[in-house]
Amino acid sequence: MRDSMLTSFSFVQIGEFSFIIASLGTSLGVLNPIIYPIIVASSVVTTFLTPYIMKAAGPCYTFLYNHVPASMRAKIDQREQQVAEAEAKAAEPSGDNSSLADNARHAVRHTFFLKHLVNLFIKNMSAHDEEKPVS
Repeated sequence: MRDSMLTSFSFVQIGEFSFIIASLGTSLGVLNPIIYPIIVASSVVTTFLTPYIMKAAGPCYTFLYNHVPASMRAKIDQREQQVAEAEAKAAEPSGDNSSLADNARHAVRHTFFLKHLVNLFIKNMSAHDEEKPVS
């Protein structure tokens, strides 16, 4: 749960992509031009505050953990124990080299499959664009 809280706190930042969306919305007339500086300012503020917000994730987790009911704490502890056991099991060497090779083969096949799927999609989209009549 601590990792989940840290991850969620890291998503606070609005990011640079909001500039693109805001400028597109302004240029299309969908967004009031007075809102663009507000979006830019909030993006700059959240960019600079993100490290501090992420640092606050630990104390916030501790605060919430100490203030939830005991039944919820028991569930959190049980889940964290399950995760720790799974991570320990995954870190143990299995001694089965064929499974590592099989996993590598599967990853390569999966990558090539995705590559061909994306290429097919791109070809289909470009063929579709060529068929459109120009008005």
